[in-house]
Amino acid sequence: MKHNPLSRATDPATSHIAEDDYKASGAQESQAEAILARLRRGPAGAGELAQLALKYTSRISDLRTEGHVILYAPGSRLYTLITVPTQMEMDL
Repeated sequence: MKHNPLSRATDPATSHIAEDDYKASGAQESQAEAILARLRRGPAGAGELAQLALKYTSRISDLRTEGHVILYAPGSRLYTLITVPTQMEMDL
């Protein structure tokens, strides 16, 4: 899974160390997987997704980078999984 950077180049070294530790823990990937599993069951609101990952918008961004099409409807305030990339698309 491709992830957005958690720290900026201008951040102190401790931020980069914390980012490396967090990525090594697998928490970021498991949070994205939990959000994807939830969205496979149907639309979900921000409150529900925040229970899976406080930075749920970042995890949704990670999923979109992988090729998942996830739409947000401002009127209903729900996120909906539209399509999932094929294995071939994910391997590219």
